[in-house]
Amino acid sequence: MDKKSYQGMEEMLSGIGTWVDPIAEYSIVDPDGDNSKEIISIQRVIGISHVDTLALLKTTYRLEQGKYKAITLSLADKNDKLLAEVNL
Repeated sequence: MDKKSYQGMEEMLSGIGTWVDPIAEYSIVDPDGDNSKEIISIQRVIGISHVDTLALLKTTYRLEQGKYKAITLSLADKNDKLLAEVNL
Protein backbone atom coordinates (compact mmCIF):
# COMPACT_ATOMS: atom_id res chain seq x y z
CA MET A 1 0.00 0.00 0.00
CA ASP A 2 1.17 3.48 -0.82
CA LYS A 3 0.80 5.52 2.39
CA LYS A 4 0.77 8.73 0.34
CA SER A 5 -2.62 7.67 -1.02
CA TYR A 6 -4.06 7.81 2.49
CA GLN A 7 -2.83 11.22 3.63
CA GLY A 8 -5.51 12.77 5.81
CA MET A 9 -7.24 9.40 6.20
CA GLU A 10 -4.66 7.60 8.35
CA GLU A 11 -7.23 6.84 11.04
CA MET A 12 -9.19 4.74 8.53
CA LEU A 13 -6.26 2.40 7.82
CA SER A 14 -6.87 0.37 10.99
CA GLY A 15 -10.31 -0.54 9.59
CA ILE A 16 -8.89 -2.41 6.60
CA GLY A 17 -9.64 -6.11 6.92
CA THR A 18 -10.13 -9.00 4.53
CA TRP A 19 -12.86 -7.49 2.39
CA VAL A 20 -13.17 -9.22 -0.99
CA ASP A 21 -15.99 -8.09 -3.26
CA PRO A 22 -18.11 -10.56 -5.24
CA ILE A 23 -17.06 -11.22 -8.83
CA ALA A 24 -16.75 -7.84 -10.55
CA GLU A 25 -15.85 -9.12 -14.02
CA TYR A 26 -14.81 -12.19 -15.92
CA SER A 27 -13.12 -13.10 -19.15
CA ILE A 28 -13.34 -16.14 -21.40
CA VAL A 29 -9.99 -17.23 -22.83
CA ASP A 30 -8.35 -20.07 -24.73
CA PRO A 31 -4.72 -19.77 -23.60
CA ASP A 32 -3.46 -22.99 -25.21
CA GLY A 33 -5.49 -22.75 -28.44
CA ASP A 34 -7.25 -26.10 -27.98
CA ASN A 35 -10.75 -24.58 -28.50
CA SER A 36 -11.61 -25.38 -24.87
CA LYS A 37 -12.45 -22.10 -23.17
CA GLU A 38 -11.36 -21.21 -19.67
CA ILE A 39 -13.15 -18.65 -17.49
CA ILE A 40 -11.24 -16.19 -15.33
CA SER A 41 -13.29 -14.46 -12.65
CA ILE A 42 -11.98 -11.28 -11.03
CA GLN A 43 -12.77 -10.06 -7.53
CA ARG A 44 -11.44 -6.87 -6.01
CA VAL A 45 -9.69 -6.89 -2.63
CA ILE A 46 -10.91 -3.70 -0.97
CA GLY A 47 -9.19 -1.24 1.35
CA ILE A 48 -11.06 1.54 3.16
CA SER A 49 -13.96 1.65 0.64
CA HIS A 50 -15.16 0.09 -2.61
CA VAL A 51 -13.18 2.57 -4.71
CA ASP A 52 -9.97 1.66 -2.84
CA THR A 53 -8.82 -1.45 -4.70
CA LEU A 54 -5.77 -3.01 -3.06
CA ALA A 55 -5.47 -6.13 -5.22
CA LEU A 56 -7.27 -8.43 -7.65
CA LEU A 57 -8.18 -12.01 -6.78
CA LYS A 58 -8.50 -14.16 -9.91
CA THR A 59 -9.88 -17.68 -10.18
CA THR A 60 -9.38 -19.65 -13.40
CA TYR A 61 -11.91 -22.36 -14.25
CA ARG A 62 -11.42 -25.11 -16.85
CA LEU A 63 -14.03 -27.43 -18.33
CA GLU A 64 -13.35 -30.95 -17.03
CA GLN A 65 -15.76 -33.85 -17.51
CA GLY A 66 -18.58 -31.52 -18.52
CA LYS A 67 -18.21 -29.15 -15.53
CA TYR A 68 -16.13 -26.07 -14.90
CA LYS A 69 -13.59 -26.63 -12.12
CA ALA A 70 -11.36 -24.05 -10.43
CA ILE A 71 -7.75 -24.80 -11.40
CA THR A 72 -5.77 -21.75 -10.25
CA LEU A 73 -6.15 -18.94 -7.76
CA SER A 74 -3.98 -15.87 -8.23
CA LEU A 75 -3.46 -12.53 -6.54
CA ALA A 76 -2.36 -9.49 -8.52
CA ASP A 77 -1.74 -5.93 -7.41
CA LYS A 78 -4.17 -3.23 -8.51
CA ASN A 79 -2.09 -2.74 -11.68
CA ASP A 80 -2.55 -6.44 -12.51
CA LYS A 81 1.04 -7.47 -11.68
CA LEU A 82 1.02 -11.07 -10.46
CA LEU A 83 1.93 -11.37 -6.77
CA ALA A 84 1.15 -15.04 -6.07
CA GLU A 85 -0.51 -18.03 -7.68
CA VAL A 86 -1.48 -21.52 -6.55
CA ASN A 87 -2.73 -24.51 -8.49
CA LEU A 88 -5.85 -26.03 -6.99
